[in-house]
Amino acid sequence: MSNTKLRPHHVLCHSKLRPHHVLCISFFEGKGYNPEFVQNMTEVIENLHDNTQIQLTVGADIICDKCPNNKEYLCQMEDKVRRYDETVLSLCHLFENQVIGWKELKELAFTRILNANKLKAVCGDCCWNSICQEKLTINGDVSVIGANAFYGCTELQTISWISGSFAETYAKKNGYIFITE
Repeated sequence: MSNTKLRPHHVLCHSKLRPHHVLCISFFEGKGYNPEFVQNMTEVIENLHDNTQIQLTVGADIICDKCPNNKEYLCQMEDKVRRYDETVLSLCHLFENQVIGWKELKELAFTRILNANKLKAVCGDCCWNSICQEKLTINGDVSVIGANAFYGCTELQTISWISGSFAETYAKKNGYIFITE
């Protein structure tokens, strides 16, 4: 494998992505291991579009490219991140090397992991977990939120969604920070 920097147009075609990175992307807020990692993560996210085709890999991907834990395309925490990947694959009924659209992958992660309150089961021991537990972002395609949608989200602090939505009403009524997308 080459150490060539991935150019943005490659992301639009067919990118390899670790399954658990769909969750990392969902909660990313500009923090990371170092500036190179943050810049790469930001570029990857900016270049993901609903029609981007993703090949699921249980190995180094386009996000791992600038991670300091990536040593010769092997994560220094491989056992742990492999467990994250395998759990996401299982919960979303996907398999390694499957090609899937970015929009469909996001929707599966939201429905089968985030909405099902399974985030901690996937990556509760991740060093970035506190960020994810404090923040919940709801995809703009969601049109209804049940009254008990956030039940059991004991560390939830922020809800980000459409202004004037039930999510905004719920956030204000229950003392959560609400951010308009």
